[in-house]
Amino acid sequence: MNYYPPSPQPEKVIGLTPHSDGVGLTILLQVNEVEGLQIKKNGMWVPIMPLPNAFIVNIGDILEIITNGIYQSIEDRATVNSEIERLSIATSLN
Repeated sequence: MNYYPPSPQPEKVIGLTPHSDGVGLTILLQVNEVEGLQIKKNGMWVPIMPLPNAFIVNIGDILEIITNGIYQSIEDRATVNSEIERLSIATSLN
């Protein structure tokens, strides 16, 4: 479980640094539906809007390697909210 407390200055706080997942797949549930997950697309950070009761499945580095790049790992990060805590649950499959 990941817990990101609110911060009055969210631009000065790192929720989760940019990274790619070093696994096969990551399954993520954004528990309280607070924005914060972002992926890098074409060099820009794009927010992923939470959907109620929906899982996010991220391709990891291992799956990219074993598919010779057919499926590509993504770079993602988490930001914090100025007023509301953010909760997520992640599990990895290798």
